[in-house]
Amino acid sequence: MPITKFPLKTSHLSLYLEESKGIVYHKISHNLYHLPTLSIAILFSIDEGQNQQSIINSIAKEYQLSKQLLEPIYHQINTLFSSPKQQGTYLAGRYPEFEASPKQVKLINHIQVAYFQVADTIFSIDTKDEDLFIAIQALLSPCRCSSIKVDFVISIAISDDNYQIFSNGLLVETDLSFNHVMPLIIDRLQILSFQKSDYTFCFHGAALGTPRGTLLLPGKSGSGKSTLSAVLAGVDGGLFSDEIIAFNKNFELCLLSLPIAVKSGSWKSLDIQYPNLKHMPTWHRLDGRRLKYVWPNDKQANKTISKNDNAKFLLINPKFVTQPSNAQEAQPQAVAKPLDVIDTIAMLTDSGYQLGFELTESGFEAFLNFIEKTPCYQLSYSSSQQALDKLDELWLLQ
Repeated sequence: MPITKFPLKTSHLSLYLEESKGIVYHKISHNLYHLPTLSIAILFSIDEGQNQQSIINSIAKEYQLSKQLLEPIYHQINTLFSSPKQQGTYLAGRYPEFEASPKQVKLINHIQVAYFQVADTIFSIDTKDEDLFIAIQALLSPCRCSSIKVDFVISIAISDDNYQIFSNGLLVETDLSFNHVMPLIIDRLQILSFQKSDYTFCFHGAALGTPRGTLLLPGKSGSGKSTLSAVLAGVDGGLFSDEIIAFNKNFELCLLSLPIAVKSGSWKSLDIQYPNLKHMPTWHRLDGRRLKYVWPNDKQANKTISKNDNAKFLLINPKFVTQPSNAQEAQPQAVAKPLDVIDTIAMLTDSGYQLGFELTESGFEAFLNFIEKTPCYQLSYSSSQQALDKLDELWLLQ
C-alpha cells in the first residue's frame, strides 16, 4: 500500500499513513515520530479537539483496553501538539571541530605526523607514541596522501598511559587506554568525512556496490552487518562504507574508504577469506567489545565505485540467528521478510542516524519516495552462505 499524506488541523504536524501505521513529521522540531495504530487513533482525537477524558474513555471502550494503559500513551502523543523547546534536533549530531579552524592548531607532536584522505577530507594524525603511530600508518596505509591542505588536525597525547584525542585543538576523547584509541580514530575519520560531504541522509549500516546493484545493510550494532559486508566485499562487492550509509540529495552514496571493523565473534568464520585476520592487532571498544580491522583487498581504498552504474538498490536488514549448539537440532533456514515503508523507516531510525542540518518536510518526502521504490527485507540467517544464497534469490526477483 502506498504512503498517504493525511491532512491534520494542527498546522505544525504532517501525518503519513500506510495501512494502520504512521509517521509524523514535526515542522517545529524537524523530527520524525513512528506511530502504531493506537497512537494514531489518539493523535486524530487530539487533533479534533477532544479532551483527555473523552479520548481515553472512547478508545478504551473501542479497543477493550484499560484506561491506565492508555494514559501514558495519551501524554506521549499530546507532547507533539506543543512546541518542543528543549528537544534535540539533528544538528546535535554535528561534530564540534567543524567550528575550529585547523590553521590555528599547533601540532602537539612535531616529529611523527602522517596524512590521510577519506572521501574528499584530509586529516593529519600525530602522536609521540611510536607503537601507536606505526599501527595507525599500517592500518591506514591505503588512505595515505601527501601533505596538502588539511581539514582536521588529530593529535593523540599520552601521559602516564592515559591517552587523549584532540581534533582541531579540541579535546574530544580522554581517559583512554592504548587499545581504545584506534576504534575512536577510525570512527572519527568516518563521521567527519561524511559530515563534510554533500550528504542528505545518514543511517547506521554498510553499503556495497555489486555487479547486480547497490546493496544496503542497515541495522543495529551486533546484528551481523559488518561480518556480512566483509564476506560480500571479499567476493564481488566494492565497499562504500562499513558503518555509515550516507546519501546525497540525488540518493548517491558517499564513498568512505576505511577498513571493516570485525567483532571477535566473527573472527573464526572469516579466517579462510581473510587469512591475515589472525595476525591483525586486537582493539577494544569503550563498552568492552573486541575487534580487528581488515581491508577487503589491498586496493580497496583506491577502488572506484561508480555512483551511477549501480542505480538498482536492494535494502536488507540483516539478523544473524545463532546456530543450535545441539548437532541434532535442525539448522534454522534463511528467511527474507518483506518490510513496508513505515517499518523500514522505523528500522532505519531505530538503528541510528544523524544529520548535520535540519530535516525538511520535502526532504523527508523525497526519502519516503526512495524507500517506496526500493525492495526492503529483513533477512534472518544462521550462516554467511545462507545469506549469500538468499541474496542471490532476492536479486533475481528485482
